[in-house]
Amino acid sequence: MKSRLPHFALPLLPLLLTLTTSVASADDDQRACSNKTIKGQYGWSYSGQVLPGAGPPFVVGPLAGVAMFTYDGRGHLSLVDSTMYNGRPFPPVPFSNPNVGTYSVNADCTGVFDLTSIGITGSMVIMEGGGIIHDVVTNPNTAITGVGVRR
Repeated sequence: MKSRLPHFALPLLPLLLTLTTSVASADDDQRACSNKTIKGQYGWSYSGQVLPGAGPPFVVGPLAGVAMFTYDGRGHLSLVDSTMYNGRPFPPVPFSNPNVGTYSVNADCTGVFDLTSIGITGSMVIMEGGGIIHDVVTNPNTAITGVGVRR
């Protein structure tokens, strides 16, 4: 049995296509990122190299660490960390050094952060609806990258 489009539906086809496109655009808009996209706690791991000339707070040499970041959804963050510089722990007591900063997320899910209490800046890319964040420290003479996963 053949299926036929009712005669009155043919003139409505352009309208239906327009509505379908509008709904797809609305879905795209809902996927836009903002500071609220990364609200909550994230466990981070990071590693890299600090080169001569980086300046404080960095120590020249390799580093690796973990941190717990908390984003408030309004552009402020706090964190505690445990970092190894040249094979030595900093701080000596893990997670005993609270730090604060700010962040800004663009609609395209890119963003920047500034750990104001320690002078570290960076760029980030938000993935998986805010579930994962990739970052790179942008201070001169550093090569440090990290990944944060929502808790």
